[in-house]
Amino acid sequence: MSRGFECGEGWFDLIDTLCASIQSYIDQENEAGNPVKQVVARQVKEKLYTLRFYYNAKEVNDPFIDGMIYFAERISEKIPQE
Repeated sequence: MSRGFECGEGWFDLIDTLCASIQSYIDQENEAGNPVKQVVARQVKEKLYTLRFYYNAKEVNDPFIDGMIYFAERISEKIPQE
């Protein structure tokens, strides 16, 4: 079940860049013959002044994607949400 986006506009560029980077990685890996499942954002929100990006991680199971999301969540600590 998807809950959508629950955060301010200040993180728009960060979330947009994260999603574009994830999609680019998936496309490149799939073209190279290394199948990676599509990421589906389940919920994107603020928690304790930090971005939280919840997705179908069990289905995707890719450490590189996990790393991109972790990095974006850490960067969000330095960017005002509003």
